[in-house]
Amino acid sequence: MRMPLFLSCTRLWARLGTADLTADNVEGSAEVEIVRFVEHPRYSHLQAYFDAAVAVLGSEITFGRFIRPICLPLRCEYCIHSHRSGS
Repeated sequence: MRMPLFLSCTRLWARLGTADLTADNVEGSAEVEIVRFVEHPRYSHLQAYFDAAVAVLGSEITFGRFIRPICLPLRCEYCIHSHRSGS
């Protein structure tokens, strides 16, 4: 069993296909090393806007019943401008 994230800071892993982080070898799940994070280009630790990042995995993954892709927009007009207008 892998150590929880807060105890192992030298290598980070993503567990895909399950929400159960306590069990080993959950059927249909996979663990993949995270090699780096790509922060939002407008992220600033001084503000709460754009506080998102994408984890880049160290190997390819195989999609299955419980491991599915997500769609990320290339551009989100509402997200980019909503904090400026006060909404």
